[in-house]
Amino acid sequence: MTDVRIGFISTYPELSALAQKIAADLGLALEVREGVLEDGVSHAYQLEHRGVDVIISRGVTGKKIKKEVSLPVVLIEITAYDILQALYAAKNRGSKIAFLGHKSMDFSPEFDSMTQILDVFVDRFGYENIYDMQEQMEKILQAKYDVVVSTGLCVYEMAQKSGVEAILVKSGYNAVYGAMKRAVEIVQGIQREQERLERFKAVLELTSDGILILDKNQRVSFINPSAEKLLGIDAAKFLGCSADELRKSPLLGPLLNKNNKIAEIPKNGERKQFWVSSMPINIKGQEKGRVITFQSANKIQTLEQNIRRQLFKKGLVAKYKFSDIVGRSSLLQETIRRARRFAATNATILLCGESGTGKELFAQSIHNESHRGQGPFVAINCAAIPENLLESELFGYDEGAFTGAKKGGKSGLFELAHGGT
Repeated sequence: MTDVRIGFISTYPELSALAQKIAADLGLALEVREGVLEDGVSHAYQLEHRGVDVIISRGVTGKKIKKEVSLPVVLIEITAYDILQALYAAKNRGSKIAFLGHKSMDFSPEFDSMTQILDVFVDRFGYENIYDMQEQMEKILQAKYDVVVSTGLCVYEMAQKSGVEAILVKSGYNAVYGAMKRAVEIVQGIQREQERLERFKAVLELTSDGILILDKNQRVSFINPSAEKLLGIDAAKFLGCSADELRKSPLLGPLLNKNNKIAEIPKNGERKQFWVSSMPINIKGQEKGRVITFQSANKIQTLEQNIRRQLFKKGLVAKYKFSDIVGRSSLLQETIRRARRFAATNATILLCGESGTGKELFAQSIHNESHRGQGPFVAINCAAIPENLLESELFGYDEGAFTGAKKGGKSGLFELAHGGT
């Protein structure tokens, strides 16, 4: 059914047998150990080191295990039907019945209804820990009850040693089956979350941009390999540092208070420039951290030069006219007619169509047909330009705008297209 490995801490032999049967029916990998209280906790530790994914147990033993181990622990719920069966058996063994159970787990709202259905009177004794349990058991023994009913195996054994009739509330098929289903769902949910986090981590580690993440307490929780390489740092030295500590660092301090700005950072005796972006991590309207990304200014300039080179390879001239569009269909002829009418206007025109239907042919033909036809035709693919490069690409920059800026500055595409399209 699944690759989930379940550790099962049973508190009595019948429960072990039932658990193994249900696990076999469901096709689950199950390791069973028997033990109560501290023995149960010891078994849980052993199973944890054997690599189980989740532990199932019941009663006080289960609660103690939940506090001690780091694995998820599923408690077998004591159902009303389980208690009803035990009380019915007690009714046939004596009239003076005591029920000893955990205050928060065993006394359900249905308890009074069950005693009324069975027409029995039951004195209830509650405990919260092992000391309460022993104290309440002493009271029960002194009062000389005929039968003691309890959910705890240790109470059952204490009563038997004292010569008092005892009945253990045993977990039925539905309770154990439900616990196993919950255990599988919990582990599968954890596994899905781990897979999601691993994919996310892989993306962060493989990207060429430097990435630094602050958690909700403004402490560094992640630095990717690209950030280490760009800044020449060892991430381990900065993980866990607070933002206040980082601001004192000449390497990471300049990154914290910059957003869509150039930060200068000393490196190898020079002052290197990085383009910094910062974005809050918002969950349900509350800031739970911050992601800071940065790129070397040299890399941005190289990207810019490559994109500009590709644009100029295409040329700034519209080569095609309406006469180059060949076709006799009425739909195509109507489209050309409408495009000629639109070319006479100075309005922005949006061309829609699937890849290969000739949008660029129409764009160039409209340009050549318009009063801007003698001007330049500048084609640009915005999707291919990084966001932090778009501004300098469209608007250009002046000489000395940043380190490495081209001497004399650079014209933007709007300027290059002046008088044209």
